[in-house]
Amino acid sequence: MKKRIAILGSTGSIGRQALEVIQQFPEAFEVTALAAGSNLESLIAQADVFQVQHLVVGNPALYHELRSRVAGQKVSVSAGIEGLIGIATLPEVDLVLTAVVG
Repeated sequence: MKKRIAILGSTGSIGRQALEVIQQFPEAFEVTALAAGSNLESLIAQADVFQVQHLVVGNPALYHELRSRVAGQKVSVSAGIEGLIGIATLPEVDLVLTAVVG
């Protein structure tokens, strides 16, 4: 059975490296949720590659932009510390990688 993973800080160096490893083992892992501080370009690109179900932007001021950019896709969007807590505690997530600053 695949391990379902949430990555907090997916656009940073640790998060990107984790995603590279996960791509090498598609039979073992499924990325369920991703979070980034403010790098929407990379976050959206990662979401497309891994077909995630949940996205979080750490900067609440970017919430509406992220939401509009993924409109029509089957993905939930949230922001800020509440969003991070939300995806870290999803019942469908088996593992959480925390690679956020602070």
